[in-house]
Amino acid sequence: GESVVKKIESTAPMIYHHLVRVINQYEDEVSEISVTWSGTAEELTEKVRESLYQRLREEMPNMSTTDQRIISNHMVAKWIALCPLDLVSRSLF
Repeated sequence: GESVVKKIESTAPMIYHHLVRVINQYEDEVSEISVTWSGTAEELTEKVRESLYQRLREEMPNMSTTDQRIISNHMVAKWIALCPLDLVSRSLF
């Protein structure tokens, strides 16, 4: 996913900045979603991934579906690594 984002940054800076704004806004929402979530960690991960994908489809309609999927998968993997989804504590209960 990082390679797709870097390619967009180098070839289409205005689209890249729009993409970053969309992702940053959604990242703020993810913090809220994860705090109030009552389902499993897997359900939360799927919800966040699909919601980001839908947001990219709405906000970035000229981007290919494949790139939208790649970016949403990459961002969710990155967030899990950084753990703002609070998956660790959820998996313990």
